[in-house]
Amino acid sequence: LSAIILPAGVFDVVARLASWDDHHATYVEAADQVAADWISANTPANATVAAAPTAGSWVPLLTGRPLTLGYEGWLWSQGVDYAPRADALAALARGEIAPACAAGVRYAVADPDFWQRFPGDPAALARAATLRWQQATPRGPRLIYELPCSR
Repeated sequence: LSAIILPAGVFDVVARLASWDDHHATYVEAADQVAADWISANTPANATVAAAPTAGSWVPLLTGRPLTLGYEGWLWSQGVDYAPRADALAALARGEIAPACAAGVRYAVADPDFWQRFPGDPAALARAATLRWQQATPRGPRLIYELPCSR
């Protein structure tokens, strides 16, 4: 029996290692690193960024910039009232910048994850904010806007 099980186990391990790149999940994609490099080089170190509130957000991980809204599942589990910030980002997605400015937002990363969480009007956001950088990603376009908030 061990003459069958041991080779089968070795074969399984070798097969999994051979396909590591195809199945290994990563926190960030190459496009995320490029965008993070731009943010790091072109925004103040303490600039608050509006981005999709995903569990593995690349913005704070790769840039050190604070997010307006972190992952809602963690905030909810800790009893944090995140609704006002979520509402501010939903308004931002509709092109209404005042609530986001009041929440301290200075830059917004509008990418497929952002639009999935905050369905809105990309054209309205483009009219309300200044496009600073854009990138084609495997998931769709990523645009980084600067909000015209009074400081």
